[in-house]
Amino acid sequence: GAPGCIAKVELDTHYFKGNYPDTFSLEGCQAPGAAPDELSGKTWKIIMPQTKLKAHTRHFFAKELLDAGSLTHVRLNIFHDGGVSRLRLYGNLERA
Repeated sequence: GAPGCIAKVELDTHYFKGNYPDTFSLEGCQAPGAAPDELSGKTWKIIMPQTKLKAHTRHFFAKELLDAGSLTHVRLNIFHDGGVSRLRLYGNLERA
């Protein structure tokens, strides 16, 4: 990945018919070059508020996304443990 602004999110619960998360949220932060263990003290912005999911479905979100600006890291939160097949983030790369 590279720094950029997120325009669309795909969250796939395909193959998880009885063990999928009830809801999820996405957060992001701007921390160029930071390792995962260095992110705990960063300020995280909400990209996608807590949202209901369905079993065995490819979910797409665009209009629901909040403008968080350019991000380097994204955190997926799932509520009431469950399986996720794929998370894809679509957007525009930050221009250097």
